[in-house]
Amino acid sequence: MVEQQGRGSLKVLKSLKNSLLLTSYFLFLIFIIACGRRGDPVTPLTYTVGVVKDLSAVIQDNAVYLTWGMPKTNGFSKKTLKGFVIFRAEVPAKTTIEECKCLFRALDFIVIRNNKKFFEYLDKNTAKGLTYAYKIIVMDKNSIMGKDSNVVLVNIPEFK
Repeated sequence: MVEQQGRGSLKVLKSLKNSLLLTSYFLFLIFIIACGRRGDPVTPLTYTVGVVKDLSAVIQDNAVYLTWGMPKTNGFSKKTLKGFVIFRAEVPAKTTIEECKCLFRALDFIVIRNNKKFFEYLDKNTAKGLTYAYKIIVMDKNSIMGKDSNVVLVNIPEFK
């Protein structure tokens, strides 16, 4: 009977040893898989959305007429562009744009269609005697916005 207990406990020990070994292998495998790729992290390939550099403005009948061209490609396809966000800020009198801590607000969104190369926008909601600053930011189809365009200042005369 003692001999049978010895064999029984030997089976239990072997079973326990096999279970521990199997558990160890399982944990080791999970550790290897969970750690991911070894090595230094690599930043994903990125592109910069184009920047409008030729924004210009003229006054027409107390409205501001903006024109600009398609930005040059910098590692991106023009097909990835969605459109342009037009921003405007009121600039206090006798203040340069560099001095101004102007709050630019989005005016409108212009969708790019038909491989156009030149774009225009007419801002009719202007007030006489005020100075406005305009800028444009390009947006891609993932709603990623580029950098600010050049800023143009327009002074709407009081009397016309």
